[in-house]
Amino acid sequence: DLILVTEDGKYHLIDIFYHNNNNDESITLSESVSSISEARIFNAKSGSGLIALKRNHEGFIVVKNVYDPIIQTISIMNSDVRSNLTITAWCVIDHIDTTIAYACDNMIYTCNHSSSKKDQQQISGINDTIIKMVTSFDYQTIAVLKQNGDVLIGSKSLTHPFTLKFNGNNEKTRITDIAWCGNEAIIAIRSTSTTWYDLLILDSNKSKAITPTSREIITSDTLYYTTYVWLFPELDGVRILSGDTLQFFQRVPKELYNVLQVISEEPGAQLYNAYINYK
Repeated sequence: DLILVTEDGKYHLIDIFYHNNNNDESITLSESVSSISEARIFNAKSGSGLIALKRNHEGFIVVKNVYDPIIQTISIMNSDVRSNLTITAWCVIDHIDTTIAYACDNMIYTCNHSSSKKDQQQISGINDTIIKMVTSFDYQTIAVLKQNGDVLIGSKSLTHPFTLKFNGNNEKTRITDIAWCGNEAIIAIRSTSTTWYDLLILDSNKSKAITPTSREIITSDTLYYTTYVWLFPELDGVRILSGDTLQFFQRVPKELYNVLQVISEEPGAQLYNAYINYK
């Protein structure tokens, strides 16, 4: 099904294969919500969940199962925490107790539906506005995009410094969007001109920070698009939608990589090479 969230505070379940349009339904998140700013889909124990940010940024609306909705509200109207700041980015960091991390400029806060406590974190190395936060599919790692185009990753615990994976260097052609490809890589989009867009691939190893050499490799090994690009994470990859193409990007499984990589000494690689030579 396609889950469509509209600004009037409703979400719609649509059968995209048109097997039975009678099953399509619309559900109101809350009668008191005049409009929705953003929404995220997450994987909950009970099924596909939905979290929406109210347009006035006073809180989140949580639905743990979109097919059997029990609607909850997480309020973040706390004068000590918010100080009239605007939420610039947010994501779900724990699907079990529905913990949300949200950023106000360069500060990160966490909250969940079972506790009114708002934990505040300032991550070392993040000194300017955070414009995007995304979590890996196992909810263990967070990727952060800063306004200057830097991409950093770190643990969802937010207790350790984040690792710089790409530095924007304050260039005009900075990264504008990021998405996880499973748990192993981050896909980034960079606009190099009004008609040219780069797709960059960043690894998710928290122990390896970017170097001038690795940055050169990343920027030279890119995919190119001539229209704007949207990224849609899925369980084992990321779907890439442009103005004229629809592609699915997936990381090669480690077992297959060990067999096919150049000069591999893995037993499987030797057996495969022997088969090719014999054939």
